[in-house]
Amino acid sequence: MNAYEKAQSLGLTGTDAEIVSLLQALTSGPIEPQRVRQWSREQGLWFRKPDGSMGGTLAAAYPIATEVQQAALDQFFAAIWGDSLTTLKTIEVSSAVIVWGLVQQVASLNPTAAGLVDSFYALDGGRPYKDITVSDYAAQRADAERLSEADAWLARVQNETIAPAAADPSRTLASVKAAVAAAAVMT
Repeated sequence: MNAYEKAQSLGLTGTDAEIVSLLQALTSGPIEPQRVRQWSREQGLWFRKPDGSMGGTLAAAYPIATEVQQAALDQFFAAIWGDSLTTLKTIEVSSAVIVWGLVQQVASLNPTAAGLVDSFYALDGGRPYKDITVSDYAAQRADAERLSEADAWLARVQNETIAPAAADPSRTLASVKAAVAAAAVMT
């Protein structure tokens, strides 16, 4: 499914830029919190120390982070280390946007960690629309509109001229050809 078709299936509205931004946050599938915990440990971001306290670059960055970053880390921590969340529903626009913002905050607190965002999104198979541009989206929309217009015209021609001629029990080759010729001049 291309980006335009996905946007239509989700009922997304807004400018092309707004829609593309939303699509870029979507993932191939939901992300399991246990996979994020493992990723967090492997990246050295957050992990439980033997004494039960938290360690890692995020734990170290928390005290000096801005209020916005701390709020994002609190939400991230609750989502991943809390017991109530079973999946990060990153295939749903509203959840995907929240997770995207959290991941951006995590990455901003780890500026030397190359590929952090992509490695996070690799946990579920990635973001299928991450590389879509506004111009790509507009081209897909134009193609869909062109096809829709052509299909509507074809259906009208089929229903108004060809189908009646084909269903006529007294049809002849000449009458079918006449119907096709009449269809050819329809506007």
